[in-house]
Amino acid sequence: MLSVYLPGDALDYILIREEKTSITSTNYEHQKTLLAQRLGYDKPLFYFSVISLAEYGWQQYLPSEKQQKSYNHLLRNFGCGSEVFIFYKKINAARTAITTSFASATDTAIRQTASNAANSLFQIETQVKLSKNDSILDSFNNYATILKLNSLANSILHSYNAMQTKKSSWKKWVPAVQLNAQNRFHDWFFGTDKNSGIIHLNLGQSLYTGRSIGSLLKEKIFWSLLLTVLAIIIAFISGLLISIWLAYTKNKIASRIINMITVLFYSLPVYFAGTALLYFFSNPDFLQIFPSSGVMPIGGYSSSASFSEKFIGTLPYLILPLICYTYSLWAFVQRTSASLISAEFKKPYALMAQAKGLTKKEVVIKHIFPNIISPFVALLANMFPAVIGGSVIIESLFSIPGMGLELIHATTTRNYPFISAVILITGLITILLYLLNEWIQHYVDPRTKTVQP
Repeated sequence: MLSVYLPGDALDYILIREEKTSITSTNYEHQKTLLAQRLGYDKPLFYFSVISLAEYGWQQYLPSEKQQKSYNHLLRNFGCGSEVFIFYKKINAARTAITTSFASATDTAIRQTASNAANSLFQIETQVKLSKNDSILDSFNNYATILKLNSLANSILHSYNAMQTKKSSWKKWVPAVQLNAQNRFHDWFFGTDKNSGIIHLNLGQSLYTGRSIGSLLKEKIFWSLLLTVLAIIIAFISGLLISIWLAYTKNKIASRIINMITVLFYSLPVYFAGTALLYFFSNPDFLQIFPSSGVMPIGGYSSSASFSEKFIGTLPYLILPLICYTYSLWAFVQRTSASLISAEFKKPYALMAQAKGLTKKEVVIKHIFPNIISPFVALLANMFPAVIGGSVIIESLFSIPGMGLELIHATTTRNYPFISAVILITGLITILLYLLNEWIQHYVDPRTKTVQP
């Protein structure tokens, strides 16, 4: 659905980049059709589709959005799928003939005529209202006469008249369910005779580089997961410990300061924070303490460098990105844990514990802390998607070679297989975290255990 309904066309990028073809080339649309057939983009999306009876059984892939829109419009309004299909089939034959004339002609005037005929033919394809005396048809007939393609021009006009004669516009109001044995989802999931699918752990190939997406993700996912996991651990531990400390110390000044910092961090946009950190701590005009981009020196590490040397050399590159990953999560964890602890303090069991003479520190650590762990652990599963979403901005700011930066490249180049793979992996990891969360809650909260009679 992404590759069909989002603006832009991945096939245009592939043709212009790989085939070195100009979009104004006379055979561009033909090449685009062949590429769509090779990649399977000419197939329906899913196993079934709800369409009108006028369109039933007559879908086909056309390389241009205008052509496809015009074709679908003619199907719905004329209702005679066979005649509409023949009309476009003759247009495709005329396009091939014009392309051949253009390629074989040596006379400049003939080549110009072929180019004008191709443009007129494209206008005929993308028009939804034509008539015998239409100026476009007249122009095409004139060009076809010079190119000795009169029979093709006459057959196109004859085919259009046949559509008008057998018009059945009532069919567009009758819904129909069309089953599609060959479809893009099936190829993506189960694979084809050329490529294995998702079920075989094959994520496909990048439309931009042609590389396997699995190998590309292996290179990119490490840095994204490393920063994400570190940010969640730091935010979780520090936010919870600060909330516990504030709960039993009752330090009002510290509590107000922490609350102000929390509100500031929670509302601070990550792109503003990242830009500010780069400006103040990676700028020669201020404090050039940390590197501004990348995850290692430009020349890389020598083959003889030990793990500790690589770790120490990489650490300065991760400080600023890790701050951007962590600060808003920390604010969320601290506010949530503080609210949970405050609510537990008002419950009878906490008041009874204080009445027995236990100190606030003992009440928090021995009684309240075990009770807030269960709902608090549920936050872990919700953190991961939020951090992955923020990684797109952070990795772009700091040029970190992770999934977020690659996702931006994939979006700008319409590399839909990679986008689908990232969405799939992120969703699977989120589901696994929810399952892990359920198991942890069952383990740490005795109230969720089933008691045997």
